Amino acid sequence: MSGSEIALIIIAIAFALIALFVIIFLIKLSKTVSKGSETIVEVQNTVKVVTDELQVISKELQDILAKTNSLMGDVNLKMDEVNDAFVAVGDLGKSASELNFATKNLIKKTNKKGKNSSGMKVLRLFRTMFSRRNKKGES
Repeated sequence: MSGSEIALIIIAIAFALIALFVIIFLIKLSKTVSKGSETIVEVQNTVKVVTDELQVISKELQDILAKTNSLMGDVNLKMDEVNDAFVAVGDLGKSASELNFATKNLIKKTNKKGKNSSGMKVLRLFRTMFSRRNKKGES
């Protein structure tokens, strides 16, 4: 064998090894692509299931939100009614305070005029009327 024949044999062996490595690489690449395709199919199925579940949850949330809005409207109406009641109680308290103030002023004025003044007589009359009512209400 000559040098050129040996060189050709070495080139042929090298070419065969390169072809073998390329074939091994392509087989592994094919397996990887196949597994990637399977994974993509699984992901698509999972996304479909999750999407369906999210649609159900979304519908339920819309129903809950509608009920909450209805309840909040009802609560707001009731709060307005309660607010009106508190305003009325506040006005009543103010009126009672003003009546108390006016009564104290009347008592001061009648005390200055004397015990037998007409204002004192009216106050005694009211006191006796209210004390009789309280006695009748208690028994």
